[in-house]
Amino acid sequence: MTTTPAMNAGFIHQSIEQRHSKDLVVHECKDGPSQGWTHLRMDVWVMARSWSKPTTWCYEIKVDRADWFRDSKLHLYEPLCNRLVIACPHGLLDKSEIPGDYGLLWVTKSGRTLMKKKPAHRDVEIPESLWRYVLMCRSTIGRDHGEHREDRVAYWRRWLEEKHEHQDIGHRVGRRLQQVHEEQVTKVEIKQRELESRIRDLETVARVADECGIDLLTWGVGQRAREVFTGSAKVVEHLEQARQAIKDGLGVCRGRVT
Repeated sequence: MTTTPAMNAGFIHQSIEQRHSKDLVVHECKDGPSQGWTHLRMDVWVMARSWSKPTTWCYEIKVDRADWFRDSKLHLYEPLCNRLVIACPHGLLDKSEIPGDYGLLWVTKSGRTLMKKKPAHRDVEIPESLWRYVLMCRSTIGRDHGEHREDRVAYWRRWLEEKHEHQDIGHRVGRRLQQVHEEQVTKVEIKQRELESRIRDLETVARVADECGIDLLTWGVGQRAREVFTGSAKVVEHLEQARQAIKDGLGVCRGRVT
């Protein structure tokens, strides 16, 4: 069975690329440099753009059944990918004809892809020679152009705007924190001055008590204060009585003189 002209290998290449539109797709990918190297060549090699689930795919394209049954090199691709898939026109091969853990992808005339048999994921260490080939021979690192460049410009413009906004928020928060800090420092300084004034007053009381022969450590301050105030009241009362007696005596003297 052969394919129609619309279903040639190039059409299947395009369909696979569309299926992996967000991934890194390398057509006719070799496993190393051509010079002085006996290399394998995969129809399509794909690296998924994912840091959390790094996965590589190898697609072997078949456009007629005879080519499929003649192929004896598929096992050589196994060390080069995590998942190996046979891609063919819709209905060309049946999943019962796909051995082992290989997958089967059907491509319709409209370009739609159907995974008829899911490939198993194999943990393999991709050879360094393959990475070198992809980086050195099949990739271009340079300025962005067109839509990608516009996306990058928009991204960095938004990044700068958000950066300035975050800086402004940071300045406002910093000023408020500084204001709160200054207010707290002022309150502490006021409280400290009050305590220092009280300490000076207490030192004066202690000095006077010492001059009067009072030991504040052995004689309760409260008791001593009550005695002082009580004694002061009695002194005032005695003085008032003496004043009245003097006044009465002066009155008597004036009467006799008269």
